[in-house]
Amino acid sequence: MNSVLASMTKEEQARYFRENGIPTIVDMSRMARRARAERRLDTMPSLASIRRSVDESHQRMD
Repeated sequence: MNSVLASMTKEEQARYFRENGIPTIVDMSRMARRARAERRLDTMPSLASIRRSVDESHQRMD
């Protein structure tokens, strides 16, 4: 099987992988980028908490 894959072009390999549900290198890097972006979003404060902080700081200034 490895010799068959080795004789294929990159496009043929990508098509073979997709047809058989095997993630390609491009697919895996997309998944990794998406996971990193989701982790960044998870650690960001919510808009509501930002607004609360701003409101609290405005109240302290009064």
